[in-house]
Amino acid sequence: MAAEPKTRRRFAGPVSVVLQVVIAIAVFAVGSVLVPGFGQPSSVKAMAVLASFLGIAALGQTMVVLIGGIDLSVPALIGAGNVMAAKLTGDGVPWILTLLLVLLVGVVAGAINGYITHRWTVPPLVVTLAMSSVVGGLVLLWTNARLTGSAPVWLTQATSPASSTGFIPLAPVVFVWLGLSVLCAVLLRWTKLGRQIYAIGVNRNAAKLMLVSERRVSLVAFASSGFFAALAGFFLA
Repeated sequence: MAAEPKTRRRFAGPVSVVLQVVIAIAVFAVGSVLVPGFGQPSSVKAMAVLASFLGIAALGQTMVVLIGGIDLSVPALIGAGNVMAAKLTGDGVPWILTLLLVLLVGVVAGAINGYITHRWTVPPLVVTLAMSSVVGGLVLLWTNARLTGSAPVWLTQATSPASSTGFIPLAPVVFVWLGLSVLCAVLLRWTKLGRQIYAIGVNRNAAKLMLVSERRVSLVAFASSGFFAALAGFFLA
């Protein structure tokens, strides 16, 4: 009898993945029948690009959710990354420096969220919602509520549904998303930090007894959320 739960857990993962694939195929089939042009190659490429933006932002949010939190500052950081990328590029700042500044803002904002949440045990919903207002206000103050500048040419090409990556007819941003997804999956499954993230999410008290630093894990999780949100905003520029 003891082996039965283990057997169920062993097959639960693969069955869940197969079920998700089946549902996705079913949704696509229904959409192709009901919506004209839904299944056209151009439409699929456009959906892949949109999914990559959402997927990149979701990578960081996943870290936060796994430790039992939530990050409501993600939309504001996406918007900030978007505005910063366009304005700094328009002001003549090199794109690599622009990218680093955008990511730095995301990481700092996320780290502040994680620190306040852990240090004073404030609900992350409250902290991140407040951070969202702060970031949005600072962006409006910096730009005088006027959006100026433009995205780098290479960025437009990297995120255009009409572009290709080598011989594969998909925009480069799609492969950036896939690559980052693989890296995050490896981090969560096969690294010490990944096990600590799961441990905090399952039982904080037990994790503390195992000498897991809740402060460090919280900082990393929220900083990761800010990083990926800002990166998604950069690509959206």
